[in-house]
Amino acid sequence: MNNIDTLKLTSDMRYYSENGGERSQRVGNILKRVTQIQELLSGKFSLVFVTDKGMGKTSVINYMLDLMYEKEIKTKSGRKSVVYQDVLETGSGATTTAETEIIQSTSNYCEIEIVPSSKDEVEELLRSFAKYIFKEVNTEFQGYSLIAPELFRAMRNMTGLKEVEREGEERIDLAKELAKKYSLDSYVLFENEIFKMANLENRIKTEFTFIRGEDEKKSIRSISNKINLMSIDDIPLPKKVIVKLRKDIFDFDTLGCIDKIIDTRGLESGVVATDRKDIRELFKKDKDKIIVLIDKFNSPSQSIMKLIDTYICDDDY
Repeated sequence: MNNIDTLKLTSDMRYYSENGGERSQRVGNILKRVTQIQELLSGKFSLVFVTDKGMGKTSVINYMLDLMYEKEIKTKSGRKSVVYQDVLETGSGATTTAETEIIQSTSNYCEIEIVPSSKDEVEELLRSFAKYIFKEVNTEFQGYSLIAPELFRAMRNMTGLKEVEREGEERIDLAKELAKKYSLDSYVLFENEIFKMANLENRIKTEFTFIRGEDEKKSIRSISNKINLMSIDDIPLPKKVIVKLRKDIFDFDTLGCIDKIIDTRGLESGVVATDRKDIRELFKKDKDKIIVLIDKFNSPSQSIMKLIDTYICDDDY
């Protein structure tokens, strides 16, 4: 049905809703719904992917947007082989530190923009990291705090307190080694040192622009990966990462009414999905989001089922 047919249909329905006698109310209700659908179809939407960690949502996005490039590798036999490498980092899960938004670039270059987490959010995460490490060393400490693995990894990299291997020694946890220098009643001093090592005041770089060419996708992958790992010394912890693709890389016009793809941070097992603020925000009654829930066939995710029960099946929502 083209626009002319649609306009005639709504015009006829409006006439019968006003002059159709007993049918007026019924036609009026249908007209109201048709009008709502027309308004929706005239707008633009965000396609939002939500699932447990490690279920492949980032892989789906890479495939859908053709965010792959050829990479030459050597096989065990010594022969050279070509494989396809994803641009957005994928793996066994917990690779996405912050919500990633993919949109069309308004320039002739691909760009990445970091929307920083608030000062309070970063300090709370650093505090949770400090409490977790301190509890591991001082079992009598009462301030134990849980933190998602990808954010825990980010805190390690921000502070430089990684797990390292030294020649002839067992793997060493630099965070625990630091905590051992503080007595049980000196936690505040340990926390202050963690904050100092995070170097928050100098984390000000929020934009990256990529040189056009055959290594462009490879460069995007490298920077995107480093942002997720928080392995760049002068970037802030992202609340959101915006990847802007020039049209020669991917043309969003081919997706019709979709102008934005959102890759959410994976849902944690053992954590109630509805407790996460970013997930609650997704299910607000905005009309511009299409939410795609990804799950495996053999055993439904309890996190996904909870989201469905809370936001889709609940009559009060």
